[in-house]
Amino acid sequence: MFQTLIHFLAYGAIIFSLIEVYLMLNKLWSRKHIKEVTDSISISARVMGIVPATIFTVNYFFEEQWQGVIDGMIWIFAAIMQIVVAAGLWVVGNKNRDIFDLIRRSIKDESKELNNLAKFIFQVSSREKIIDLLAAMALTDKILNDEEKKFVENLASNWEIKVSWDKLIGRFKKKDISALINLSIEMRKYMELHPTKKEFKLLLKCMRQLSDQSGYSRPENQYIIDEFVESYAVHTERIQPDRYQVQVVPQEKEQHEKMHASGVSMTSAYIGSGFTYVFGPIYTQNFAEKVTVEFEELGYFATVKRFSAEPNKEQIEDE
Repeated sequence: MFQTLIHFLAYGAIIFSLIEVYLMLNKLWSRKHIKEVTDSISISARVMGIVPATIFTVNYFFEEQWQGVIDGMIWIFAAIMQIVVAAGLWVVGNKNRDIFDLIRRSIKDESKELNNLAKFIFQVSSREKIIDLLAAMALTDKILNDEEKKFVENLASNWEIKVSWDKLIGRFKKKDISALINLSIEMRKYMELHPTKKEFKLLLKCMRQLSDQSGYSRPENQYIIDEFVESYAVHTERIQPDRYQVQVVPQEKEQHEKMHASGVSMTSAYIGSGFTYVFGPIYTQNFAEKVTVEFEELGYFATVKRFSAEPNKEQIEDE
């Protein structure tokens, strides 16, 4: 009985979706010729919304959940209409232009504004550290593509910071040491500035956007983001996770010299039967293991040492 009631209420809810979409589009349609209105709509956001909506709609179709199919189609239609309006087809001077050219132009203009919000939220004192951190992240794969470079430069330009890639590459693209170690150090420096939670979440968003700039997803990018989240949790004393150290043992004298010449902050000691360099703390196992792999690829012997955590405290939600 109750299930039957919910079944009919679900169909009734579709009426509310229709009314909501109509009111929203009606307001937009009345102002479709105003450039300021069209410029205020993010085409990229609408496209990103269409993708999951389409997947869910198709899934509902195969499961024969017709209420979900209808509701999904309504919102897909709403997103498409917003994209058409955002393209500026009815703005004076655009009426005879190809809609796809207008959409491409709108997305290009939108990309120039991508970092505007960050400009006002990030603290002035932390801006250079943020650029350093993002540059170090971009160079973890030893390749700096044009999209990554442009992303960092756009953010720096908003803050009137001049980016010197020669200096950044000299600092972070060191062939004789794990690139992730450099990034870990930059994370630590940033945490020492005691960023607010709002600033942390926005930087986290920037890191994810930077991760997408290469056009493909690397597992290392998620390891980096996970390490950043754990590092923030530790520095705000809201969580005490397991901690890891990467212990690196050079196999020849030349490797000792390279470690010293790297300028990377580290401790050293005799552990077991060999002189060992210790990097840490690191807060996620995947990140620590990836650092170990990078050192092994350079010809070092490396291993991960785990230290048990204190009981967990309040978790930080990645909203």
